Amino acid sequence: MQRSRNFDPALFDVLIDQTESAASVGGGLSRVSHWIERNTRAPDNPNRDFSFYQHEFQRAILNDSHPYVAIRKGSQLGLTEVSLRLALAICAKFSGIAVLYVMPSNQAAQKLSMSRVDPIIDNSPRLKALSTRDVSSNALKKIGSSFLYFSGAAANTSAISIPARSLIIDEFAFADPTVVSVFTSRLGHQKETEKVVRYFSSPLHPSSDISALYEQGTMNQYMVYHRACATWVTVNALEDIKIPGFDDHLSQIVHGDLDNKRYRIDDAFLLCNHCHEPISQENMCDADCRAWVPTWPDRSMASYDAGPLVLPHLRTPQVLLKELRLYRSTTRWIQYSIGLPSESDSEMILQGPMDRAFVIPQVSQHVGGVHGAVIGMDVGKVSHIAAGKAIGNGSDRTFDVFYLGTVRQDSDNVTVATVADLYQKFGAVQAVVDAMPDFTLVRTLQGLLPYNAVYGCYFVRGRGKANLASWERVDADGAVKVARTRALDEFVSAFNRGKIRLPLGLRFEEDVKRHLQRMKRINNFDNVGEEQSSWVATDPETHFFFAIFYAWLAAEMSQSSTSILPGLHLGNLIAKVKMPGGVGNPLGSGSGMGVGGVRGLGAGFGR
Repeated sequence: MQRSRNFDPALFDVLIDQTESAASVGGGLSRVSHWIERNTRAPDNPNRDFSFYQHEFQRAILNDSHPYVAIRKGSQLGLTEVSLRLALAICAKFSGIAVLYVMPSNQAAQKLSMSRVDPIIDNSPRLKALSTRDVSSNALKKIGSSFLYFSGAAANTSAISIPARSLIIDEFAFADPTVVSVFTSRLGHQKETEKVVRYFSSPLHPSSDISALYEQGTMNQYMVYHRACATWVTVNALEDIKIPGFDDHLSQIVHGDLDNKRYRIDDAFLLCNHCHEPISQENMCDADCRAWVPTWPDRSMASYDAGPLVLPHLRTPQVLLKELRLYRSTTRWIQYSIGLPSESDSEMILQGPMDRAFVIPQVSQHVGGVHGAVIGMDVGKVSHIAAGKAIGNGSDRTFDVFYLGTVRQDSDNVTVATVADLYQKFGAVQAVVDAMPDFTLVRTLQGLLPYNAVYGCYFVRGRGKANLASWERVDADGAVKVARTRALDEFVSAFNRGKIRLPLGLRFEEDVKRHLQRMKRINNFDNVGEEQSSWVATDPETHFFFAIFYAWLAAEMSQSSTSILPGLHLGNLIAKVKMPGGVGNPLGSGSGMGVGGVRGLGAGFGR
């Protein structure tokens, strides 16, 4: 069909805009990449229109009409740049819209607004005409009748009340999960078709943060048509980049390998996983040979795996390999440069060491024959208990957990009775108990057991703790003050080095493993933009992790007779705790009372 001689492309674009603006916000994004091309300028040249040339992979992501879209990405792919343009396009195309753009910290969000957003508006005649300067700031831009807000997600509540219809979360893996969930919940009253929610980030850990969202979605792969074998294939930098002379998996490469003359880094290439022949650079860069293909097309959330090979002309195998020098570890390089989740022995309890840890004989062999044991307990409606003993000295020393169990708080005294009974049976010398939510249980146990036999554990974190030892005992208050991040670092390191061993024959072994692997060390940012590391739970059920940690801490304390920080007083806090009336001796008149509500997980005991 021939166009009319009077056809006006510009007028046609206006009509398209008007039609899309009348549609739902989500449904009106099907051509948003074209709007960005027509109405914004190139970031490096304000005299040139924005172009997706050599960045064609971005179009499908921008034009995706799914309410929720998650992008797992590598670094330096330009996704922040186009996401900002997406936010501005939504404000310009639709009336009365509030868009919330979230970064890990307020400082990062406002810096982004000033350095990246202001130039986009200033260089765009349409956006500049729509912008209301007397309203705009680094935290807020008004475009027509719509608003673009910038906020941090580091325990921040300032933007929670914003009635946003669109939410874009940049570097999702570094955002505070609680704050993110609150932001997302603000969209709950809207129809699905009215929502535009975009998450994108470099990944950290498998099956968590952005990787968890990616796996819940359509799992789009940017495939390549390999001309040599006439087949569409997936390409994965970690799996498919090969280095002549280097026979290990690429995840095993370290900084020193880059200088090893046996490994020809400059000759690295991409190998087709179908025909096992190299894929040429020309083939990879041909846009007609690239396409997004969903693994699960019927899922309600879209997700994209935007690794570095979506941008092959810039992110070549040689460039990616040499970027390893920019990161302190291979793990970080895989997470950021390659854009895939990775684990290190400093960030979580790894699968291999955990599987090998279950080697201690059955608990029944120890009952009545153990002396010098220690006990740890994570307190809750169901409390989790660990008992063990330090074996050996120096570098050969291990902490052997010979008992794991639970006790349900069926009455006020059953938990106390259980711990006291186990303390007696195992000949224990030290116990550490979770001091929260209150100190009542700890105080009751301290009244029953020998002096300084039981300590309540308080975690401390945050600024000003750089010089704090991993733990500090306060005998006067019956408390141990623990530097949370540092102490958990040491505990996980000991576990991954095989220095913590667990009992054989646990009926709930899988539960224990699950609890152990749900604590992860992540890097994030506070609201002033300072990077900080902390251990976070990817799921609330981490009880056995902490029960074993408390027992391990008790063993460490029993090895030291040094009492420090006499000036730290928790007495004021403890004094406020009201003891339950008529607690008395939970063991009653007889010393042989059983463990009551305890459910032993050790084989041969309490089964």
